[in-house]
Amino acid sequence: MCLVYQIHKYLYGREFSIKTDHKPLLGLLKQDKAISQLASARIQRSALTLANYQYQLEYKPGSNMGNVDGLSRLPIKEQPGSVPVPEEVVLTLSTLDGSPVTAELVENWTARDPVLSHILKWVTQGWPEQVEEQLRPYIRRKQELSVQQGCILWGSRV
Repeated sequence: MCLVYQIHKYLYGREFSIKTDHKPLLGLLKQDKAISQLASARIQRSALTLANYQYQLEYKPGSNMGNVDGLSRLPIKEQPGSVPVPEEVVLTLSTLDGSPVTAELVENWTARDPVLSHILKWVTQGWPEQVEEQLRPYIRRKQELSVQQGCILWGSRV
């Protein structure tokens, strides 16, 4: 998934397809399906990352994918001296001593945002039957949204 961060500027706003030889991912990462709270943390992170994009997930048997696994199967002649910090730790705000973004700031920004202010109201007071086109992605994920301290949270409810 770290590759997605490197090519974000090429993918965002465009429809693309992802080919996988892991058939169970078709059900787990389906775009119109909510993320299961029982899914592993790795699958949940992948689904959250992919939720930013418009993609089609396609199954293709590994035997038909050529040498895509070539780099992962190359032997390493010598062991590295140190292991880099995993990206999950780097991206976690809890590792920061003091975050420049506070819950109060997010609450203020949410209240001023024309889209998120609607979503905040609907999560707390109920969802309407019809919404504008730009708000439809939130309707699909409405069961996954919650509000805490005036901030909209996406994921499992606390």
